[in-house]
Amino acid sequence: MPFIKLAGAREALPAKGEQYKGLVREYLRSRGARPEVDSAIEGSFEDLVMVDVSGVNLCIECKETRLSITEAKFAVPVCRYLYRYLRAKPDKLFRVAFFARSFSKEAEVKEVFESRKPEAMERFRKCCGDIVAVYRSSHPEIDIVNPNEVTPEKWAEFLGCCEIFSADFNALEYAIRARGLPVGPWETAAVLVGPKNAQKFLEELASPAAVEERLVSNFFPVISLPDTIVCSTRVPADAKSVKRGNGTYFFGNKTNVGPASTFEGLGEIPTSEWLEGEDLINWLVELLNVHLFAELDQRGLNHIDGTTVFFFKAIVSEEVKQVPLRTPRGKKSWTVVKRYREEGTGATIFAHSAVNLRFTRVGQTPLLTIHPTWVFTDDGHRPVAAARRAALHRRWRRFDRNENRVQLVYSWFAWLSQGERLLELKTSVEPIVVDSLPEPPRMLHGVTFHG
Repeated sequence: MPFIKLAGAREALPAKGEQYKGLVREYLRSRGARPEVDSAIEGSFEDLVMVDVSGVNLCIECKETRLSITEAKFAVPVCRYLYRYLRAKPDKLFRVAFFARSFSKEAEVKEVFESRKPEAMERFRKCCGDIVAVYRSSHPEIDIVNPNEVTPEKWAEFLGCCEIFSADFNALEYAIRARGLPVGPWETAAVLVGPKNAQKFLEELASPAAVEERLVSNFFPVISLPDTIVCSTRVPADAKSVKRGNGTYFFGNKTNVGPASTFEGLGEIPTSEWLEGEDLINWLVELLNVHLFAELDQRGLNHIDGTTVFFFKAIVSEEVKQVPLRTPRGKKSWTVVKRYREEGTGATIFAHSAVNLRFTRVGQTPLLTIHPTWVFTDDGHRPVAAARRAALHRRWRRFDRNENRVQLVYSWFAWLSQGERLLELKTSVEPIVVDSLPEPPRMLHGVTFHG
């Protein structure tokens, strides 16, 4: 039996490393894993041990630094986990996750852990073997396996249980916010059951940790896409399209865009294929944004060039501008522009309800993100100069708190969807459908929401 001294901190990290580990813990918790062991408490070899949603242990290494997989700092922990993996009982197998701020030679990392090319895994095995041979001479008491002593099949099996994450502090914080863990004042938060009902809802649920993602988020999942994407070398006059390489790609099918003879190189690609590759999913998100921005333009919103910020136009002769809003509680008026006098100068300023609105992605999942903000104008149309903008934002955001930002997220989605639960963006075929409830839904066309 092992000897464990609580708070012994045998493997505790430096202060910045502990902060990094804390973000890793929160990120994995947002994916449904629960903490089991922390090296700062149990003094364990693993930085963290968490149990994922399927009940399998996930051993986690956190390296708040730039790493290469061919250096001892990475290879030694790999081979120590290999030792444990080879001796684990069939019902006690585990997975391993390595987090680092970044990896040098990312192509090499992908060849070993993603593409799993036999020649790349063999090179990595020999490299780890050389490192372990040197390490053993100075650490004879450490349990470790030289991978050259195991079969290539067993080595490949073990590498298949490893996940590699490249994520700095900002990336982890962004991912945590995207998955909806609690945020502080002035951050966007949308409590889906409403601020007044949140506590009651939590008490009624058996697993509060799993609830947090349902409760707080300003990311809304795409739940349905057209089946196909059409590509041609010329832009059809009636299609909203996006250029990709030398071709033009848009949602539709051949019969929808007219006779094939009128388009050079016209072809169809299943949308599901676009959800499988890094480059393709990026172009799919861009295509979604083309449809979104066209819809916002038709709805009459102003747009700040070079950004994804949209805002309502002002009526100069009026103090306020309101738009009708349909909500579950009925119709109401939403004040979207207000005129007031600027402190100090006394000049008339319009404060516009605005939104940073766009499709983005988390993993392979396309999401609509709604981030409320403010735009200030002198004439109701053109934003003020940057030098004044910061001071106006500071003044206006003094009154911002999560609860009223929650309502702004609700209001923007309700306005976009015209009061319906689902937001539908028209295409030349089936619509793009976005759900108002950011919970793990049934995704179509291969879209998976990792909750």
